[in-house]
Amino acid sequence: MLPIFLALMLAIMEFGTVMFVRHAMLNAARDAARSYSIGEFDASGTATLAQQRLPSITNVTFSVTTSPDDDATVDRWVEISTPLSGAALNDPLGIFGGGQLTVRVTMRSED
Repeated sequence: MLPIFLALMLAIMEFGTVMFVRHAMLNAARDAARSYSIGEFDASGTATLAQQRLPSITNVTFSVTTSPDDDATVDRWVEISTPLSGAALNDPLGIFGGGQLTVRVTMRSED
């Protein structure tokens, strides 16, 4: 029973860690998209704000993309992605392999 219990506990911890990173990415994207939609920052300033709001987790690199400043639409979006294997504590079986963890927040421009 002990090996099964330990495997289950490790799986729960891995899932919790990935969900924590996703939640942090979503909050950073939401804050950055809000600042971008009200005209507080341009696209590069928005990307910098999102990077500042992300937690400093070792071995996790985040890629931040924003809609262009000259976009004719009224929607502004911020997308943050990271390799799924970097978001997990460890991946001994290679389950998370080449997947990406991505969040995208879109807000209507208010400026």
